Amino acid sequence: MEDLTSGDGVLRRGTGGSLRQLSWPEVQRIAYLGVDAHMLHLEWGDPQNQQGSPPWERWQRYIEGCLGEYVFADAIGAPWDGHIEDYKAIDVVHPEYGGFEVRTRGRCDFDLLLYGPNNIDRAGNSKASKDLPYVLLTGYFGAYVCRGWINGKEATEGVNPDGTAKYWNPNGFRSGGGCYVIPQQHLQPLSLLISGWDDRGYRGMRFSF
Repeated sequence: MEDLTSGDGVLRRGTGGSLRQLSWPEVQRIAYLGVDAHMLHLEWGDPQNQQGSPPWERWQRYIEGCLGEYVFADAIGAPWDGHIEDYKAIDVVHPEYGGFEVRTRGRCDFDLLLYGPNNIDRAGNSKASKDLPYVLLTGYFGAYVCRGWINGKEATEGVNPDGTAKYWNPNGFRSGGGCYVIPQQHLQPLSLLISGWDDRGYRGMRFSF
């Protein structure tokens, strides 16, 4: 598929951890990919099982998910083609910094949520067990802030001193079901992964998202 980002390696972040505001034509173009992805997954029996989101919210989740992946890829200068026909594909792959899983949520104070161990793909692999950085973006309608990242294995395998799972919450989703809930204050700054990234203010940004 065609690379939809510039892919030129130029960091396109805004100030204080915010990523650049997408233009309305960009939002429309990527939103269509989100619709296509949702339709494909419905045809496949919804293999991603958008756990925790009622059916009437899944259009938004797929669309905002695609927008978040796109703007993050553009911010770090990575190519992105949507990979809508391969839901097992890594969200964003940079030629120097490797792969990233991107999670996009609406409100600025929302935590990072990772699916539980029962959420598996068609190959039987847990979607939350990847040894990759999971990046949290917050925002919507083409305006997003990067809140930080955590390694997938750390998020899913970390334990408390008493031996209980550090981030597992059996009631983590609004509509029921468990997931890993990682508070924003436990996320690491992106500058630890990407040279030249400016983290100033990224946790303190408070937009009306």
